[in-house]
Amino acid sequence: PNLTNATVDSAVVLTATPNYEKNSIHYTIDGSSPTQASPLWTKDLTVTKATTLKAICTRTGVDNSEIATIQVTQSQPPTVNYGDSTHYDTEQLAVFEGSTCAFTATVSAGETLVATHNGAPADATQAIEASNGDIIAYRAEQNGELPSEPVSFTAMEANQGMLVNGLQPGWNLLGIPYALIAEDAQNLLNNYAVFQLDSSTGNYYTPQKLTPGEACWIFCPETNQPQPIFIVGAPYSASPKPGWSLAAPSAYPAGTSAWTYQHGTFTPVSKAAFQPGKGYLFYSK
Repeated sequence: PNLTNATVDSAVVLTATPNYEKNSIHYTIDGSSPTQASPLWTKDLTVTKATTLKAICTRTGVDNSEIATIQVTQSQPPTVNYGDSTHYDTEQLAVFEGSTCAFTATVSAGETLVATHNGAPADATQAIEASNGDIIAYRAEQNGELPSEPVSFTAMEANQGMLVNGLQPGWNLLGIPYALIAEDAQNLLNNYAVFQLDSSTGNYYTPQKLTPGEACWIFCPETNQPQPIFIVGAPYSASPKPGWSLAAPSAYPAGTSAWTYQHGTFTPVSKAAFQPGKGYLFYSK
């Protein structure tokens, strides 16, 4: 059989025509070899996920045809750039300084770039200027392939600052209530030993970036003199994850217990004593 594919909206439509009009077409979409017992092709197939289609022509008294194969693949997501802002994979935040943030994106050869700005179509061939709170989304398309997964970002203006008045020698529990400007976050990671808690495993790890809404342990050598640190970012609200977690929520979360760490001792914290943005150890059911 002759197999063709074409992209229609967010799916791929597969068409099969027999090499002789009296032939029947049988097919599979799981990569296995088709037989006369496989499903009979009666109309075009609409595919919404990557798959391998195999088909044969059959006719009574004649050997089956050779297997025809067509693979339905998905375009790779675009690579998005946004100047000096920083990006958090999980939260899809682009934090920037100034009044606007310029977004651009690139795709692989042969693919078409599609963009939206706050849900409306945008010119993907030009830089898209986003203001605070704007949502920019890109996807890659190519005829015969499934469109890529969309890559979406929320632009957040760095209009908040946090002053850390003197990290003490030893261990400090620091809250990260903002999605930080990349330079500030990197300076903390470069200048101190930083550890975050993986709530799913209970293990500590050295982060590659500082995740907004979480807290982290920062170790200062005895030789360091306490010095204030000022970090800039965009407000970020998050609730602690179930189980044990280090977090820096904007309000005392319901159904949790919290402890602060000072001078080498954990101390329970009441709702009245809670300070937004400060780092705490939480237990949430």
